[in-house]
Amino acid sequence: MDLSDRPPTRAAFPFFERRTARYNEIDGQGIVFNARYLDYVNLAAAEYMLTIAPDFYQWRRTTGCDVNAVHATLDWRAPLHLGEAFIVGIRADKLGRSAIHWRCAIFRTGEDAPSADGRLIWVYADQSARESRPLPGALRAAIEAKEGA
Repeated sequence: MDLSDRPPTRAAFPFFERRTARYNEIDGQGIVFNARYLDYVNLAAAEYMLTIAPDFYQWRRTTGCDVNAVHATLDWRAPLHLGEAFIVGIRADKLGRSAIHWRCAIFRTGEDAPSADGRLIWVYADQSARESRPLPGALRAAIEAKEGA
């Protein structure tokens, strides 16, 4: 097994978003519905962006560019239940010309092993032309600073 495919621990992440499983996120089995995990990860990545670039959403208004999720994978390891507190860990694993490759994991409060973990790829793109654009230099620098690159 490649070490990069092993489930990450909390120590692997520079950013966390705290959440609680809500009633509307629970499925017929009484656990958080699987698609909600992608919501959690995408929201954590967006919060990460706002901590490093508070004007990130303003860029869309001025440049017409924004990020689009183009790929996501998740491995579910243990269910989350109604009212359960958890944190979503996120880190920028790799920066491409226009892509941000996120590594993510969801941890129950107080646990080091993830309930779910995976990867998410965002591409920075012109929203009208639907074409990728290079990541802005300031954004790249802010991510690299947060990640200690």
